[in-house]
Amino acid sequence: MQPTLVTYPSIPLEALSGVALEGLRGTWEEEDFLAFSYQWLRCSTAGGFKCSPIPEAILPVYVPTVTDEGYQLMLRVTATNILGAVQAPSNVSLVVRPPGPSNTVAPALSGTARVGGVLTVNTGTWTGAAGATYTTAWLRCEEITLVCSPIPGETGSTYTLTSADLGSRIRARVTATTSEGSVPVRTAPSEPIGHPACATPQTTAARFAGTVANVAGSVAWTRPELAGTLDGMAASAGPLLPGERTQRLVMSGFGFELPPGGVVQGIELELVGWSSAGAGVHLERVVLDSPLGPVERAGMPDVWGTEPRTLRLGGSADTWDQSWRPEDISSPELKVVITVRHDGPGGADTVHVDGVRLTVHYQSRSSVGPVYATLASQGSVEGRVAWENLSAAGPDDAQAATLTLAPQQKSQPLHFTGFGLPLPAGKVPRGVKVEYEASGSTNAWLGQFQSFYLMHGGEPLADTLSEGGNSWTEELNRVEFGGALDSWRAPPLTRDQVTAPTFGAGMELLNISSAQSITLSLHSVRMTAFYDVVVARSVRDATTASSESNTLTWQNPNNIKARDGAFASVPGLSGDGASEQLTATGFGFALPPTAIVHGVQVTVRRQTLSGSDTLRDSTVRLVSGGGPMGGNRALGTTWRLPATDVQYGGSSDLWGRTWTVEEVNDPSFGVALAVRYAVVSGNDHPRVDSVQMAVSYCVP
Repeated sequence: MQPTLVTYPSIPLEALSGVALEGLRGTWEEEDFLAFSYQWLRCSTAGGFKCSPIPEAILPVYVPTVTDEGYQLMLRVTATNILGAVQAPSNVSLVVRPPGPSNTVAPALSGTARVGGVLTVNTGTWTGAAGATYTTAWLRCEEITLVCSPIPGETGSTYTLTSADLGSRIRARVTATTSEGSVPVRTAPSEPIGHPACATPQTTAARFAGTVANVAGSVAWTRPELAGTLDGMAASAGPLLPGERTQRLVMSGFGFELPPGGVVQGIELELVGWSSAGAGVHLERVVLDSPLGPVERAGMPDVWGTEPRTLRLGGSADTWDQSWRPEDISSPELKVVITVRHDGPGGADTVHVDGVRLTVHYQSRSSVGPVYATLASQGSVEGRVAWENLSAAGPDDAQAATLTLAPQQKSQPLHFTGFGLPLPAGKVPRGVKVEYEASGSTNAWLGQFQSFYLMHGGEPLADTLSEGGNSWTEELNRVEFGGALDSWRAPPLTRDQVTAPTFGAGMELLNISSAQSITLSLHSVRMTAFYDVVVARSVRDATTASSESNTLTWQNPNNIKARDGAFASVPGLSGDGASEQLTATGFGFALPPTAIVHGVQVTVRRQTLSGSDTLRDSTVRLVSGGGPMGGNRALGTTWRLPATDVQYGGSSDLWGRTWTVEEVNDPSFGVALAVRYAVVSGNDHPRVDSVQMAVSYCVP
């Protein structure tokens, strides 16, 4: 089909002469097969809305000139494939205007970030600001999210910090104004505002927890079944705090029906996702699971915005590092497993998924067969062992050819012909598959293939296909070599070869043991030939979905109450798994009623069982009143061997909020720790020996 538009191109609304505009081409189906071209347009509303191409403005990025001032701009994107071209317009910018003052060095704060201290802001450095006037507004911002609000009445170059600023960050917004316009620029945020300096700071002794519990460490999906179809209704998970992740969203029921003998060339996954706040949610892991086992894509840091966006993984030539069989794709066991994580600095966020779709690109081939061999023969190489009852090895019946090999003995070359594959006239063979049914004694696995090859006219057509392989089991077992695209390293096969009575397959075997004899039974051999390549694709949406836990429970959690070498642990953390939150409370603090809390430090004695870089903190957060409070202090370092004391927070760290004496002295005050597996393969065991907490405070 001709190119199909999914979402329209877009350009920024604000347009200033001399300042580059970057256009986005939108999203299109089958983008890998499209060529894109661009044309910027200058638009006027005089006498009706009219647009005309800007000469030589044919790149995705355009720098407006003085000629564009007073006009609006638009980008036209053209997508082309072999079947045609489709144009799509972007939104229209605001009227292009002169840039006005330009800031080259942002304003900066100086001073002491404590209650009672004074912060001062400079104006920074500007160009094009001759005769400019500068105005200042002071902003109070949340420590983690940096969401800011103006401080009423504060417009001078200095600001005296008050108790209302405690725990917040402060910014100043400086606006330069000239006759050509006004440009506001904000300073970097201050450090969190602390308490007034304390004449006699005090710190409690580090205490062990009195109560320990496992708390669920991932957020379940609500209405997961809504994620299957792109219809405006979405599965949701949240709120997610920084460091938290969703449960697994498991999508299945795709209902593919790939033809037998097809060859999978690529798999593309599409999902539409967004978040409520755009605070830092991203796709952490995607797993394609099938009878072959799971294959994963990890580490996708792009933050989800607040508008629905189509995310694409894989493609028409991307098999996800897996060799897929048609029956794996068509199996009802085929699943897509999605995990979303909040790694941003922002506050709580909720994630939404509306529509999960798989597109499978494949080649199908017509085939003849399977046809059983009608003739079996063997060589007469000196010193090799002959098969018994050889005529029983070809057809599909209850009989079998047998072979007994002493240690280090080889079999005679065994040849199967007379398949008589009825390939239609004019067809060219593209691949050959050979299947055999066999069994053997308990130690028959010692029978190794020395070679397995196609042959014609009594001679091999190419080098050995398989060396050292074996599939001899006590139970009757069917094993295949080759396939729809496999010519066994031979020159291009012809129809005359494949249909000839002398076309067939040969094998030779070796007992690799130096001490044991083995007995092998060969029951039948059959062959299939493939022809006529058809390139196709199949697109299916998920029809069923569920939310499944991906957290494991801490074993022996009470071991963290003392530093004694006895560990709380999570056995076998792997894949997208994480621990539940190991929550320690009841530290028994008794701060004076008039105390002012200055900081909280948590010390965790921790280790990994393997010593490899596989485990990382997921969340480390203070808790009070039964729930998490304050910022996530998880570290980016990996867990190591041997057991090591690791500090979180400190004597002047309030973890993103202020704490009252009543909260700290309450038995529910404590810390929650969760750990995640940070690589794709393998597994590991996080272990915690002890958790201690100390509180720093001042008594006025």
